[in-house]
Amino acid sequence: AQLVEPERPAAVNPLLEPCSVSVDEKVTASLLKEGGVTDVVVDGTLELRVHDAQKAGLAAFKLTPEDKRFKYKSHPNLNKEKYAAQNILEVRDAARAFRAGMPAPLLKWRHQSASEELLPLTISCWPSSTADGAVMVIEFELTHKHTPLSDVKFTIPCPKGANAQVVSADIGEVKLAGDALQWTIPSVDAANSTGSLEFSAKVDASSLLPIIVEARAPATIADVQVQSAYHMETQAPVAFGLTKSAVFTLTIQ
Repeated sequence: AQLVEPERPAAVNPLLEPCSVSVDEKVTASLLKEGGVTDVVVDGTLELRVHDAQKAGLAAFKLTPEDKRFKYKSHPNLNKEKYAAQNILEVRDAARAFRAGMPAPLLKWRHQSASEELLPLTISCWPSSTADGAVMVIEFELTHKHTPLSDVKFTIPCPKGANAQVVSADIGEVKLAGDALQWTIPSVDAANSTGSLEFSAKVDASSLLPIIVEARAPATIADVQVQSAYHMETQAPVAFGLTKSAVFTLTIQ
């Protein structure tokens, strides 16, 4: 008969907190080249990763009140009554404790609207036809000066034979990447809150759309905050690491 080794507990690094929480959002939006937004969808997740099951396998998390703009759903294994009444995330059955090394999504939220205020940038595009092609001017401005952005990238369709020529770019770097022109800006913040790019290409102006804009922020739109964490049986405080991020993908038509 084949021997089955008993499951070994995940190794614990004593330098780490016994668990870590990540609060992440993916934001997709459709924008008009003249400015304005037709659709914004925000999908968020709060995920737990336990490093030490003895200390954090039965961790409970007290959250700030819900943002009423969003629809929230807690995981089926959690105590829904406790969350509805007190904004506390904890398992409904202690026998189903969180396992070390296994990521566990505890809470999801979603919001859909056409509100431009949800987006980190206001963007306008100005394509115009010329005698031998087109000129495109793109401008952006940081909407929320207190929330910096990183890894900002504009991807503009532009075939290799279009002979694209950059007229001016007052921030970032512009390069050809396959059949696209990429404008990348490492960071946009209060000190560098605006930018513009102008280039020409031997193509029809309409072919320079859609433009895809990607960016990352260290904060989420839904202000989900973990106020405290504790062991649901002993009530002992549980230390935890916390990371937050929002990833934006904007499509300009």
